[in-house]
Order: sequence, then structure tokens, then C-alpha cells
Amino acid sequence: MRNRLLTGLAIILGFAVAATAPEAQESRPAVDPALEQAIHDYILSHPEVIAESLQKYQQQQEASKQQAQTQALKDLQQTLVNHPASPVLGNPNGDVTVVEFLDYRCPYCKAMHQSIADMIANDGNVRVVIKEFPILGDESLYAARAALAAANQGKYAEMHSALMTFKGKPGPKEVDALAKSLGLDTAKLKQDMAAPAVDQELQQNYNLAEALGINGTPAFIIGETLIPGAVKLEDLKAQIAKAREKAS
Repeated sequence: MRNRLLTGLAIILGFAVAATAPEAQESRPAVDPALEQAIHDYILSHPEVIAESLQKYQQQQEASKQQAQTQALKDLQQTLVNHPASPVLGNPNGDVTVVEFLDYRCPYCKAMHQSIADMIANDGNVRVVIKEFPILGDESLYAARAALAAANQGKYAEMHSALMTFKGKPGPKEVDALAKSLGLDTAKLKQDMAAPAVDQELQQNYNLAEALGINGTPAFIIGETLIPGAVKLEDLKAQIAKAREKAS
């Protein structure tokens, strides 16, 4: 009886939504008045069925989202791990790749910078692929462009580290000063920042993030596992160990 009532409830709720359309009165199927009254009475007596229905719907939506994300991680693996325009830190030939989406204005990214540096220093067989993902405004975008452009002068790692350890918000003036302090040709840097290749890399990173449901920074990908937000270094090491075990 309860299953029948819940089914009837779903139908009636659907009718209630459809009734807002102009053609609702013409397209709405007839409902047994007795069943409608029985559902009405049942809901009044058992209001928890509404919460149960919503909870089940949310669970189904979350499962569907997770399934789509898992498939996207498989489909996009090569672009995530081996795209030639994405900067690589650590061992370029490492046996495990950690992909990081980051923003230079993100305090959580900055907080994790030393942990990532320590991981690279202590694990000579890990490679870290950086996906510049400036989502916190124009200053973030300027900094990301500068970092990517610095790669043309062989100083991506230095620029990346300088931006990550900079105290405060790295606006254009501050970014330019950092570049100069690192010995970069600032005229060339600005020219390279406006290059189509930089636009393409950033747009691809936005597209990847959208496909994977990444809407914040930092976000890490190890194999087919997505780790959103700042995490402990031990957790990253554990995921790296799992990846190595799976590959062996």
C-alpha cells in the first residue's frame, strides 16, 4: 500500500509542476479522486515520506554525478597527465603523476605549496602536473599568465614558487616585480603572456575543470581519483602509494 501511495505521490507532484504550463489543463491525465485523497491523508499522517523521497532523489543525483565524474577522469586522463603545454614539476619521468588545479590568490593553495615541495623533494619518482586555474579574478588571471609565460624563459618553477610564497595578493605590479627579481626579461614575458598558446592552455584547464566538476582550488587528481580541497601531505602520499601498488 505504501509503495502504491508513494508512486501516486510522485505522479501528483509531477502534475502540480506541470499545472503551471498553459497547456496543463488539456494535457493532465485524470487521477482517481479516491487515490488522490488517500495519498493526501497518508502524507498528513506520515510527512516523513516527503523527506525520504527527497533524500532518495538527492542520493540518485549524487550517484549520477559521481558516475559521470569517474567516466570523465578516464576519458580525459591523457590530457590531464600528458598535455605538453602543462608545466611539470618534480621528475618528468616519474612513475606516478599528481595533477593540481590551483590559483595563486587561493590561500589554501598557498598553504599546501610547502607540502607539495616537500613531497617532490622526498619522492624522486613523482611528477606534478600544474593546471593553472585562475578563478579568483583578474589578478589571478594575470599571475597565471605570467607563470605560464615564464616557462618560455625556462623559469616556470621559479615563478610558480615565487607566486605561491608571495605574501598578499599578487596583482600586476607585484607579479612584474617578482619576474624582474628572478631575472626574467619582462618585455618578453609580457609579450608571451598574450600569446594564443597561453589562452589555449587556460581555456583547456577551464574545460577540464567543468567536465570534472571542479569548482574550487586546490584540486588534485592521482590516477582516476579526484581529491578536492586542501588535504594533508600524508593523504597525498597514501594515494600515491595506492597508485604505485595498482600499477605494479
